[in-house]
Amino acid sequence: MRRKVALLLGSLLITATGCVSGIMPLGSVITKQQVLPNTPAAQQLNQWLIAYNAANLESLTAFAASHFTSDALSRRPATDRARSDRWLFLNLGSMAVRGVESATDTSIKAIVWQDLVESWGHVTLEVEPTVPFRIKSRSVDFLEPGPAHVAGKLDDEQITADVRRFITKLANAGVFSGVVMLNHNGKAVVAESIGYASRDPDIPNTVETRFELASVSKMFTAVAIAQLVEQGRLSYEDTIAKLLPDYPNQAAARRLTVHHLLTHTSGIPEYLFRDAYRAERSRVRSPKDYWPFFANDSLEFAPGSQWSYSTSNYVLLGAIIERASGQSFYEYRKRHIFDVAGMTSTDGDGTGPVATPFTRFGPNRVPDLERYRPVLEAPDRRGSPGGGGVSTAGDLQRFIDALLSHKLLSATALHVATAPRVKAEEGEWSYGFESHDWNGVRFFGHNGFAGGAFSQVDVFPESGYSVVVLSNVDMSGAGAVAYHLRLLLTQSPGPNTKIPLTR
Repeated sequence: MRRKVALLLGSLLITATGCVSGIMPLGSVITKQQVLPNTPAAQQLNQWLIAYNAANLESLTAFAASHFTSDALSRRPATDRARSDRWLFLNLGSMAVRGVESATDTSIKAIVWQDLVESWGHVTLEVEPTVPFRIKSRSVDFLEPGPAHVAGKLDDEQITADVRRFITKLANAGVFSGVVMLNHNGKAVVAESIGYASRDPDIPNTVETRFELASVSKMFTAVAIAQLVEQGRLSYEDTIAKLLPDYPNQAAARRLTVHHLLTHTSGIPEYLFRDAYRAERSRVRSPKDYWPFFANDSLEFAPGSQWSYSTSNYVLLGAIIERASGQSFYEYRKRHIFDVAGMTSTDGDGTGPVATPFTRFGPNRVPDLERYRPVLEAPDRRGSPGGGGVSTAGDLQRFIDALLSHKLLSATALHVATAPRVKAEEGEWSYGFESHDWNGVRFFGHNGFAGGAFSQVDVFPESGYSVVVLSNVDMSGAGAVAYHLRLLLTQSPGPNTKIPLTR
């Protein structure tokens, strides 16, 4: 039987030191005690946090071997669990409990503050129902919206100082190298670069450095579709069968609409990680060239019934753009988006250096706990309808400005494209954009992740702020910077916020 844990029950104490985010006095340090319930699950959580925060691989291995069930260890050995926890520590820093969201004797979901990335998150843990109450499962969530709360608002000068402090902290920890640009009503508030675009020779990143975009460039495809809808050349409810009569899988095409593709609710399988695609990717030239890697596969679920991110959706949209416009996807994108927005450093013809991506992942995506290595595969500077390409933070801000000033889409068309449509893994999804509501503040954008690269674009239309973060390393830093600015711009709470023990 589940039971809520009251504040006055017997308890454990966890003492933690954390760095306050920019919402609190900048750079200050706090020491805080948080009460945990006196239950088997909470005791195991306390022991795990002690081992995790010590960040010693040998101790973490010993902890996993003695505290997890044999069934859990058969699924994932103690050495793998220890490496995973050490990897989390390198990316997130120490963790301190700030509250308990739910608890029973055998399970607990704790609200935690993660010090390096100055992030809210959760640790969820479940134990056996009998002595010695070994751990059956443990998961960690990070970069999550803060508890509902209105914190003090910073002015632009304070935000600038805090961003400089934060990216320096992350760079010194080895998890960030890149550029952050924050605009307010079209004017730059923050334009900072840190780290190196190249290590042989050493070339520092600058605000003009171009970075790999990964999936951020899906926004360009979405805007192109919205333009064609606004021109009456297609509609969001048109079927793929109508728009692409030569698509090989017409049975699926009759069930699928543009809406399904844009919102990742089509059920079309992802092609990106398939061996056949990886073997042939250098020969792909047009959107239709991607079709053999997924078109004849069965749908993974009924269209509209689920959300599942798939780049296959967007290469299909690229083919739709070509047929509806009578131009190649790349010609259309350049003429109707890049040229209109003044994006001269985006696409393969731009000038300036491209940051070399550096990864901490080895073969089979196994984390390297010691060092980065360059990603030797040359970036696809042209990209595709599904992602890729290179750009600068300034060009992406010009893209945002062109959106908000209605050079690319009318006010009505932009509203339709960015309005929340479906529930997603995190937040909601609109027609080609992530959509979020934190602390009553709505914003939209897109992120991108590839080997050695991470990018994030966020647009806050009501306040006039826009954020671009580009990085040439694939650890937590870029996501943490974007998250940090989300906390600031939504006036969300810092780590000293009092949170009820249960809710």
